[in-house]
Amino acid sequence: MCCASAQNLVRLDAVATNSKGEPVTDLQAADVNVREDGKLRNVLFLRRSGVGAPAEVLAAGQYGNRAQPGPTLILLDRWNERILTAATAWIDLTTALQHMESVSRIYIYILTARGDLYPVRPLPDPDADLRQPPDPSPTQLAAALDTAIKKLQGFRDIDAQDPVLRANVTFQALNALGQRLANMSGRKNLIWVTHGVPLTIELPGSDWLDMTPQIRDLSTRAAQSQIAIYSVDQSAQAAGADPSSLSRATLEKFSGYTGGRWYPSGNTDRAVADALADARGVYSIVYEGTERKRDKKDHKIRLESTRKDVRLLTRDSDRGQAPDTDPDAAEQVALRAACHSPF
Repeated sequence: MCCASAQNLVRLDAVATNSKGEPVTDLQAADVNVREDGKLRNVLFLRRSGVGAPAEVLAAGQYGNRAQPGPTLILLDRWNERILTAATAWIDLTTALQHMESVSRIYIYILTARGDLYPVRPLPDPDADLRQPPDPSPTQLAAALDTAIKKLQGFRDIDAQDPVLRANVTFQALNALGQRLANMSGRKNLIWVTHGVPLTIELPGSDWLDMTPQIRDLSTRAAQSQIAIYSVDQSAQAAGADPSSLSRATLEKFSGYTGGRWYPSGNTDRAVADALADARGVYSIVYEGTERKRDKKDHKIRLESTRKDVRLLTRDSDRGQAPDTDPDAAEQVALRAACHSPF
């Protein structure tokens, strides 16, 4: 059989859990079937890469890094909130922090009412001194969040009522955080607590703007950087909100395209818990896909397990676009990024 073309190989980060939502840590290649556009594909590689994955056995005199939890970044979105949404999102996130035993890999940003990113606990700078100060306790981080919320209280600028501007500023903020996370190796979680933006926006003159292409491009970059987006569709009614909000389709696309999860309002605590649990059941999978062309076609992906007790989560599609980067050059870029990563 001829070897697969490098441009036809598709890499996935997949999360394996059982029916109780607990991570599955003993998955084998024979346990997984990959379907692309409905057709069974050849799995070439499967290895557990989550927290607690078996370390490589090293010979005498050799040294290596051990797998550590990837960062979980929480974005509290006040740019897109309604007046009453802020209190529920703030309370939910504070409660989630207080339920955690450790926040050593938890980082928090606020997308402010003026469209700026404000770091409550910022990601470490790759060029900074790696002798970081001690991690805050959950109580200390919750207190820092409270202080930041009070400091940033205020209304949006009048120009921010433009729905197109609101969407573009939101996507720019997500892209900026994605670029910061991309410098860190392994799977990363981005939990976006937001009122969201609608998938289609009405323009003057009865025209409509579909935001799907922008969402797809941003999500593709995130998936390539191994960033999974967990979106919480926050509402002023919290857990009692209508689950069919205008932003639900947008948030479901972000999560589906990146291999994350979507949650209705009032579930920030659950989103954080699931993201941390998922990190323990992550597998790297490589399969032989169909020939990729520059048509930007979405190839639907579905993972199935031959084991009845296993549930598999991954991104739901792959963009059919051949890479421009030379594989050797890409390897060097990835190596340099890993060398500078605080993780």
